[in-house]
Amino acid sequence: MGVFFIALMVIVVVMCLVHVLPNMACRIGLVDEPDCRKRHEGCVPLVGGLAMFGGFAVGMSLLDDSWLRFPALIIGGLLLLTVGLLDDLREMRKRVRVPAQIVAALLLILVGGVALQDLGWLAYGGLLSLGVFAIPFTIFCTVGVLNATNMSDGLDGLAGGLALITLASLAFLANQSGITGDLDALLVLMAAVAGFLVFNARSPWCKKAKVFMGDAGSLFLGFVIARFLIDFSQGDARIMHPVIALWIFAVPLMDTIAVIVRRMVAGKSPFSADRKHLHHILLTKGLSVQQTVMVIWLLALVLAVIGILGHSYGLTDGVMFIGFLGLFVVYMWTLSYLGKETARIIPGTTAAASVVESQGGRV
Repeated sequence: MGVFFIALMVIVVVMCLVHVLPNMACRIGLVDEPDCRKRHEGCVPLVGGLAMFGGFAVGMSLLDDSWLRFPALIIGGLLLLTVGLLDDLREMRKRVRVPAQIVAALLLILVGGVALQDLGWLAYGGLLSLGVFAIPFTIFCTVGVLNATNMSDGLDGLAGGLALITLASLAFLANQSGITGDLDALLVLMAAVAGFLVFNARSPWCKKAKVFMGDAGSLFLGFVIARFLIDFSQGDARIMHPVIALWIFAVPLMDTIAVIVRRMVAGKSPFSADRKHLHHILLTKGLSVQQTVMVIWLLALVLAVIGILGHSYGLTDGVMFIGFLGLFVVYMWTLSYLGKETARIIPGTTAAASVVESQGGRV
C-alpha cells in the first residue's frame, strides 16, 4: 500500500475521530472551559491529541514493520498521550507530569537507541562529544522540546501549524537522504496533524476551533519531534548537524526560553502563566488571531528554510550557531521593544486578554 494512500487514510481517520469523540468528551468533562486566561467561547472538547494519535496508530499499522522499527516512539507517545489526557481531565501537578516526561525520554534512549552523543563540530572545528553527559542532556532536551511545544499551544492552529512545519522540514531532509522508513513515519505524522488542523486552525470553513489538542496532543507532538530531531542529528549516518535542529524548531524554542528568562528575571517561577509569549504581544499590537498565527507560521517556515539551506550549502556549525545566537538576541530585543510599546499605548496587564476576548480567541 502506497504511503500517500496511507497518509490520506490517516487524514480521514483523524477527521472521523474529531466528529465522534466530542460527545464522549463532553460526557466525561474532557473539555476546555473559559476562565481568566482562556477567552474562547464555550466549552471546547480536548480530543485533538486522541484523534491525532488514533490516526497515527492506524497509519503506522499499515506501514511495513513500523511497530518493530519505532517501539520507543509508539510506547513513549502512548505514555505521554495518557498522561496528557489525565492532565486535561484534572490538572496534574508538575511532580507527576515531569517524571512521566523523563520516563518517555528514557524510553527513547534505552529502547529506541536515540540519544544525543555529541553537539556537532562546535569545538574549534572538532566534534564536541557529550560523553557521560549524553543521557542527562538527552533527557533535558527532550523535556525541553515537550514543554516548548506545549507552551506554543496558545491560539487556534498555532501549535499544530508549528509542528507541521517542523515535521515537514524533517521529512524534506529524510527524502533528500533517502531514508524511506523515517520518511514514511513522518508523512503519517504530518497527515495526522493536517487532519486535526482542518478543525482547529481558523479558515473560511472553520471560523473558530471546534476542538483543541490539549496537553495530550502537545506532549505527543513534542515527543515525536524530539525523537526525529535527535535521531537525524546523531551518528555516522546523520542527515543533519545538531545545530540545524535549532533552526528547524526555532520559534517554539526561542519563545519558550525568552518567556522563562523574563519570568526568572522578574523573580517569578519559570512555569508560572503569563501573557508574554510572542502571540500575546502580536495580539496586543492589533493583529487578529488568524493574522497572528499566520505571521508566526511564516516566521517558523522562513527560519526552517534558512536552516535547511545552511545545511545544503555546507555552512559550518560555528557559523550556523553564531547566526542562531544572533537571531535569538534580535528576537529578545524585538519582544522587549514591542512589549514596552504596548504597555505605553495600553497601560495595565489585561490588554492582551481584552484584545483576544473581543476576537473570540484564547490565550
